[in-house]
Amino acid sequence: MQKIVIIGGGPAGLAAARILLRAGGFQVSIYENNDTIGFLNGGFVQWLKGTFKRADDAFTTTIEEMTQLGALIYLNTEVTQVDHLAKRVYVRDNAGHLSYDTYDRLILATGSRASQFPIPGMHLNGIHHAKFYQDAQAIIARRDAPDLKRVAVFGGGYIGVELAEACRAFGKEVILVEPSSQLLTAHYDRPFADQIEARLKAQGIDVQYARIQRFLGESTVSQMVTNRATHDVQLVLLNIGFYPVADLCEGAARAENSAYRVGADQRTSLPDVYAVGDCSASYDKITGEYRTIYLASNAIRTGTIAACHIMGKPIPDTSPLNTTALCIQGLYLASTGLSAAEARAHDIEVNISDLHAKQFPAFMKGKNDDVTLRLVYRQSDRVLIGAQMASEYDITEHINYYSLAIQQNLTVNTLCFADTFFMPHFNQAYNYHLLCALGAP
Repeated sequence: MQKIVIIGGGPAGLAAARILLRAGGFQVSIYENNDTIGFLNGGFVQWLKGTFKRADDAFTTTIEEMTQLGALIYLNTEVTQVDHLAKRVYVRDNAGHLSYDTYDRLILATGSRASQFPIPGMHLNGIHHAKFYQDAQAIIARRDAPDLKRVAVFGGGYIGVELAEACRAFGKEVILVEPSSQLLTAHYDRPFADQIEARLKAQGIDVQYARIQRFLGESTVSQMVTNRATHDVQLVLLNIGFYPVADLCEGAARAENSAYRVGADQRTSLPDVYAVGDCSASYDKITGEYRTIYLASNAIRTGTIAACHIMGKPIPDTSPLNTTALCIQGLYLASTGLSAAEARAHDIEVNISDLHAKQFPAFMKGKNDDVTLRLVYRQSDRVLIGAQMASEYDITEHINYYSLAIQQNLTVNTLCFADTFFMPHFNQAYNYHLLCALGAP
């Protein structure tokens, strides 16, 4: 029986553990320095919104479920050192006791931490990162306080936008501060970002493009000072990026952001050592760089890849694509791969094909939503490298079609002739996916 040690009890490590335990033939030990496992950061926003009331619903699994599968789980236990030559991990439990464990294969699933910025006043009460279960508990405990009138959210990425909407949903004034000139710059081009901004403003959210200079207050934050104005605030939620936790395994090859560099099979440069989720960086064939994708879906994907490789299953050589989706005030958006702006920032010459269409044929009765679609492809060989979609109709699952197309290096010419179905209850005879590819200049 192979002995597998997993450091980290987040979505990536647990995905690997589940697959290995269900396959049989593996003893799996999970070391987690927190007192919980399986917290889903995306579930935190829904918890804040009030979509569900029980904290347990924000977790992907329970300790009981993993124990029943056969996992050995060590909570409040820190791995202090890895000796990859002796195949040992040295640990310290909550009482300070030191010990070690051995492994045949090691999976590093140590995740990420919220980025820290030296903003004066960051020590004040009422300023929280939106990352861990304990952060969520503190924010939700403050949510219904009668003196809480205005919330500032710093960072206009996916989580920041959703946090702003969630805070507005429970009746607070909200200021969303983004230091760049556009929301969701890592995922969408300006036409899509503008739709998101319009939806947020329609809810009464004050979207500001500014830089925070300091926080003011005695013991608790009371004001936020930006380079444009001073605002009275009683709660600040920070979503200004992440960085990988990759302090173990000296000698392992690293990416520019210090994450563990891994191959298509999630193996590091050290023998029998894998890295998955936020602490790993995979090679992006489009940009030619090693890239970390801070998404739960990618954590589960990379954990699955590592487990399958350990089991001896063949692993296809695919790149991370940052595929994701969200819904803002009834507007569904989804994206995969690179936006046109991001591609050009990497000096990739691209063309775009845009299409505005209706979801259903004109003869169908009832609401017929507009659909906006953008394809981004390389000029040199017409290979698809990105796609974005938006509609009040839920088109989010469609983005998986483009994710697979990018992974398979398909050209827009090939997409023109995909065999798609037509049924007026669902779509148009002239399918907008095909029309957008046909219209590619």
